[in-house]
Amino acid sequence: MLETVVKDGSGKHAYIEGYRVGGKTGTAQKYENGIIAQGKYVASFVGFFPADKPEYLALVIIDEPQGVYYGSTVAAPYAKEVFEGIINVKNMQAG
Repeated sequence: MLETVVKDGSGKHAYIEGYRVGGKTGTAQKYENGIIAQGKYVASFVGFFPADKPEYLALVIIDEPQGVYYGSTVAAPYAKEVFEGIINVKNMQAG
């Protein structure tokens, strides 16, 4: 299910061709003094791979992103960078 989020859904910015990555995006409004703080958000993405037998997990949290504030576009690409770094360091083959 969470692999589909990355392959076809909101987490597509964490997708890595040939690797099974799963994950979930998140976007939340912030509160100040008990009320919604206009224009203040927390964007997040938690991802893992390989999705069928997870060995690696990344949690990316962006506090008060500027401009675009969705976890899918702000946080997921950083998780992809982390996973690509692991793939390179470990010399992991796709498949």
